Amino acid sequence: MVAVISVGRRGHIAPPAAFAPSRRCLVVSADPVLRRQVTAAAAAAGWSCSAPTAAAAFAAVEPGFHVVFIDLVRPPFGLVPTDLAAEFAADPDTQVVACGAADRPEEEIQLRMLGVDVYVPGVAPGSGLRSLVRSICR
Repeated sequence: MVAVISVGRRGHIAPPAAFAPSRRCLVVSADPVLRRQVTAAAAAAGWSCSAPTAAAAFAAVEPGFHVVFIDLVRPPFGLVPTDLAAEFAADPDTQVVACGAADRPEEEIQLRMLGVDVYVPGVAPGSGLRSLVRSICR
């Protein structure tokens, strides 16, 4: 079997898709439409994406997720999203994206202090969410 290796613009050698490790993302939200849209956009970018139940979300705090999307407006029942964000932000290999309310600027400050990488205020399903996920999952 012959493997073709592509060279990027800066001379970076990328492994062929068949040998590339699976990129994993996690979606934590009680909004089924938001979960479906993020999962579909990540899958379209070639990522493996899961959206567990509330109980499974804390169990999913493990190394190996590359991106975690946390819905602060509609978190799953029983979860404190800022605690979950802090847990994932402690892993330097995980990019944490927090989707918050448009009218809570103090929330961004708090989450940035916890280590959240991207804060997106006022995200709603269909509001450019697919474009956001595609750009993050590049």
